[in-house]
Amino acid sequence: MAKLMRLIESLFLPAIAIVSLVVSLGDVFNFFHLIPANQVPMLILVLLSMGLGTLVAILNKCNETANKMEHLLSKAELEQMEAIIAQINPDLRKVLGDSFFAGMFHTLQTAMQESKVQVNDSNSFRLNFKHMLRAYPTATFLSTSSLATSYLWNEKDMQEALARFIRDGGRIKQIFFVHGPEEAAKPSMHVTLDLLKGIGITVRIVDSTHVPANLKQYFIVESRRKIGWDVSVSDQEHGGMSVITAAPAITENYCKTFETLWESAE
Repeated sequence: MAKLMRLIESLFLPAIAIVSLVVSLGDVFNFFHLIPANQVPMLILVLLSMGLGTLVAILNKCNETANKMEHLLSKAELEQMEAIIAQINPDLRKVLGDSFFAGMFHTLQTAMQESKVQVNDSNSFRLNFKHMLRAYPTATFLSTSSLATSYLWNEKDMQEALARFIRDGGRIKQIFFVHGPEEAAKPSMHVTLDLLKGIGITVRIVDSTHVPANLKQYFIVESRRKIGWDVSVSDQEHGGMSVITAAPAITENYCKTFETLWESAE
């Protein structure tokens, strides 16, 4: 039965195409006197409908095959990962645990399938953030921040990296969230804003008490939507987990959010 279906699929479409061509030529040159002229278009339509139906059936089978292959590949990758972990020095496995090495595999999977990577601490964030500035030397980055994200600039090496990026032709536009006019008027806030402006960052202030929850996000995004960061904020005002992403839908959302905030800023 399977062989018969494959034979039909492989021959049916070419046969329909040939018959349609012959009928069309017959219609053009009036070869088919036995077929009423007003029936020829209907005949062609029937043939095309049959062809499209066959194509749909083949497409559905292709999708089923792709799903099965994906399942098999995931199973094979899991088995391969287990085999690789089994070859790691047992003392390393004893200390770090198999889950540590499995996490590396899942990181690669997420990067390939979802175009994002999780960064788990502020040191890794700063290191990769500086890599990003060097990778896009003349880009414009759009950022939202507050005192809670001060780890982005309160280290000397970060200040130098930001200043160097801007000096070499890059741009950074930043929305700075404040909790009402009282916080905006504090001397410490003026010191922070002067520091950012001294680095070369263009800053606008937004009162976060008037910002809808869906717009109060902490992120950094390249203005052409190539790369973005979801910036983590903790109660201790230190960077925690963050996510770097190249998924177009997410970076597009960041850019639209920034544009809305920028227009409403002081």
